[in-house]
Amino acid sequence: MATVPTVEKMLQILASRQNSLRRAYKYSSSRPEPEHLAVTIPPQLQPLKTRIAWCQALCNALEERIELKDISIPGNEELTTELRRWIDDSDLREAMSQAHDEALRTGIAYVVVSAHPEITDTPLFTAESPSSFYSHVDPRSGKVLWAIRSYKSNIEEPAYHIDEHDRVTVYEPNITRYLVRYRGKWVSDPDIEDREHNLGEPPVEALINRRSRRNPFGVPEHQALWDLQDAAIRAMTNLQIAQEFSAIPQRVIMQADEEDFAGSEDENIPPVTQAEMVLRRYLVLTGDAKIGEYSAAQLQNYATSLTVVARQASAVSGLPLDFLGISSEANPESGDAIRGHNDRLIRRAQRFARGMTPAWERALRKGAQVVGLGNIEEFARVKMTWADPGSVTPSAMADAAMKLSQIRTPQGPLFSREYLWRFLDVDPESREEMRDELAMETFSDFLSGGAIDGTTDTE
Repeated sequence: MATVPTVEKMLQILASRQNSLRRAYKYSSSRPEPEHLAVTIPPQLQPLKTRIAWCQALCNALEERIELKDISIPGNEELTTELRRWIDDSDLREAMSQAHDEALRTGIAYVVVSAHPEITDTPLFTAESPSSFYSHVDPRSGKVLWAIRSYKSNIEEPAYHIDEHDRVTVYEPNITRYLVRYRGKWVSDPDIEDREHNLGEPPVEALINRRSRRNPFGVPEHQALWDLQDAAIRAMTNLQIAQEFSAIPQRVIMQADEEDFAGSEDENIPPVTQAEMVLRRYLVLTGDAKIGEYSAAQLQNYATSLTVVARQASAVSGLPLDFLGISSEANPESGDAIRGHNDRLIRRAQRFARGMTPAWERALRKGAQVVGLGNIEEFARVKMTWADPGSVTPSAMADAAMKLSQIRTPQGPLFSREYLWRFLDVDPESREEMRDELAMETFSDFLSGGAIDGTTDTE
């Protein structure tokens, strides 16, 4: 059994990851802040800075394609029914969505398993962010050895750093301890009792994206886009500035002196600064004043550079160009060509789901132990079925099911009606209703099929 360090040591490890996490969150947010803008923008022009959220687009595109379809234990209908009830009663799909989003953005996410406070015999799965949660993971098996969660008791007071937190939860192999900071030391929380779960391992699972010995905390899925997103933001910001000040003909005052803009104290007219003249689209030259005009700047170069960057981003991320805001003006592509552009994205979603499956299976087994469910050994055969990432809409699923139903062998259809129902994610109650309706239709067809020239066999 691994030695559990002190709370101070745990918090020190948690604090050491904040810089890398902060950068990952910054790039994958809806308003990303570039690390290297390389453009000096005066304060008056700050509103012209344009942000492009390609990293967030990649994370969202993958997360939207990863959907739990079914959980089953082959050969054990009783446990299968219980697991399927957990999907709805414990909000398992919502916890998965939150955890997958964190794992895609930061490389790692955590799931805590506990007893549901309102529904008996049901576990509760809670997704946790690595910004305030840390677990020590066995590098060989990926199992959690111990974990800690840091938080602030008063949620109305924002805490932007873990140093401002005053409570922690320590997850050990057989006990969960709740501690509070008191006079600079961590003592047992008088408001929450420690819980002995006796699971033999913490009720925590780590979902690590692309885990390896080199990257024990995973890799943000969007990391390859960071520099390209910065380049795109620079191109769009330059385009905005050029559009504001150079896209229309510039009026020029030449050979002007400073006295020409000094204003008048008698008439209470303030002087006109050169910055104000620039904002009014004037270029100021000293000397005898003359009026001239410069032609408008061509903005095509900015659009071309943005397209080049977008193509590189599509190459490294697998996102189709239309996901990056680049569309072709040529003839519309065929449906097969459009689906072909999504192949890499679909494969990345499948690989991500495959990597998350072992951790979720361990979480389900811990959930069964938390609620005292028997036959824990049966969970070694648990099967998680993920929805097809290429058929994320009902119309796409229906089209795929229609094509599958048309595949035939000499012995008959290759895919049965039951398989197609599972493929379309039809719930068991609806399947039973459809079976009854099909049985009634078959019986009616049988009765009407015996009529010949208006007579029946009984006549």
